[in-house]
Amino acid sequence: MRADDPQSPESSGDIAADIDRLRSEATDTKSLYRSVAGLLFFKYGITPTANRLHQLVGKGSMSTAASVLARFWQELRKVSQLRLEHPGLPEPLQKIGADMLAFSAHKIYGPKGVGVLYLRKGVKVWPVIDGGSQERGIRSGTENVAGIVGMGKACELLGQRMEEDNLRIQGLRERLKRGIMEKIPYHLYTGHPEKRLPNLASFCFRYIEGEGILLSLDAWDICASSGSACTSGSLDPSHCLLAMGLPHAIAHGSLRLSLGRENTEAEVDQLVEVLPPIVQRLREMSPLYGDASRKGEV
Repeated sequence: MRADDPQSPESSGDIAADIDRLRSEATDTKSLYRSVAGLLFFKYGITPTANRLHQLVGKGSMSTAASVLARFWQELRKVSQLRLEHPGLPEPLQKIGADMLAFSAHKIYGPKGVGVLYLRKGVKVWPVIDGGSQERGIRSGTENVAGIVGMGKACELLGQRMEEDNLRIQGLRERLKRGIMEKIPYHLYTGHPEKRLPNLASFCFRYIEGEGILLSLDAWDICASSGSACTSGSLDPSHCLLAMGLPHAIAHGSLRLSLGRENTEAEVDQLVEVLPPIVQRLREMSPLYGDASRKGEV
């Protein structure tokens, strides 16, 4: 049953009534978030998101909701003994243990606007677009044949060159990482040092904001971001970094660098040369850096 269905539990007020009951029983905000996540998933069959939890509970922060929800899924996987691997996927889908997996073609150099949704047998989803029987009734409308063929070709090429590309790109990332960490003090390399995608490097630079770094890099025709592409329109710090326990002041200094198969060592070296003076200039204008300097912290 969809949440927007007039006969759904959410529209009839059942969920709101249950949440009011949980609110009266909860001892703190985190326990309330956890209880509401369990309510949605187990009683109503709704997969909760951090944003939805935050809206329904109406208190606490988005970072708290994200942190509690991450712990909820972690505990659920342990109980059900599911083994979730990174969906880089040479391993058969059945062994991954996921109910659903979504893939976008443009992430593997295919055309934009097309993707794949894998559903484990028995999992049901409701269409966002109604009207026709295309895509097994899940998405109505004429199929994007050119996009589908393009994604198929991109997958074929990916299978032929992924290992080679990943090794080369990982080497570029390590070159980038070493250069930045050697030349810029008061940094934090975020994420696991080894268990990460080969093309991503993410840093937090203290006493400055990521937005200033991005504007300065743009003048050098260098593209970067301060968070995921999904939140590129937001000036708020990454909720993922906040959920990891980073303070707002540090999370605001995030810089996310993504490499691809067409990047070169020369481009990496250019970034390593350009970035340190940008960070230093922004710090010299930062009141936070000034305060830290007067206190003898830097």
